[in-house]
Amino acid sequence: MEKLAKHYLIEAFYILKKNIVYVLIPTILSSCFYLSIFVPSDFFELFFFTIGIILLIIFPLYYGQFIEIISSGQKDTWLNIFNNYWLKVFVVNIILKIPTILFGLLFTELSTLKEILSFIIDVITIYVLPLVLFKKEIISSINLGIKCLLGNMKYSAPLVILLIFSSVFSILVTKIINIINIQFLSYSISILLIFIPIFIGFTIFIAASLILKENLLMTLYEVR
Repeated sequence: MEKLAKHYLIEAFYILKKNIVYVLIPTILSSCFYLSIFVPSDFFELFFFTIGIILLIIFPLYYGQFIEIISSGQKDTWLNIFNNYWLKVFVVNIILKIPTILFGLLFTELSTLKEILSFIIDVITIYVLPLVLFKKEIISSINLGIKCLLGNMKYSAPLVILLIFSSVFSILVTKIINIINIQFLSYSISILLIFIPIFIGFTIFIAASLILKENLLMTLYEVR
């Protein structure tokens, strides 16, 4: 591999910087959950449901748009992005969360181990979602994505380290916000603390996609 992983991370940073609105929108929406105390009780469930549905819709769209930017150098219409990518992102995320869900149901008291399992799955599937969106296939992409990481663990170390930082940071975010009692201050800080993990998550996704495009280009596009 000609480039080091850190070079792809830098390139991913600049792509994300040009499309920073894709980070700002989910950040603001996610931070709205901390304003729930100001929502009338009659609309409390509707408020949470609405924000959750919006996030469920837009995240896969942003992933799809980044794939278009990486693969073709330009954005596609949101309708095409929805038709081509949304369901695949949704399905693969459900599949990847099944082990954690089952573990949580079987071992309800082992919450720490559940979090560790979730983190391990996130690590070993770094390349899975980009592959799914490139190849338009799910099962084969899961297998190939895991092989890509395990076969190039040393090369992919910067991505893994960044993911570790993001996971630890997310845990600290929850604890810090719970400690802060001043509601406005809590909300203001939550915007920044939510922004960072989302930014890192997209950066890892874009970097992984760039690595796959440059190093598995022939294989991926033959499948497409």
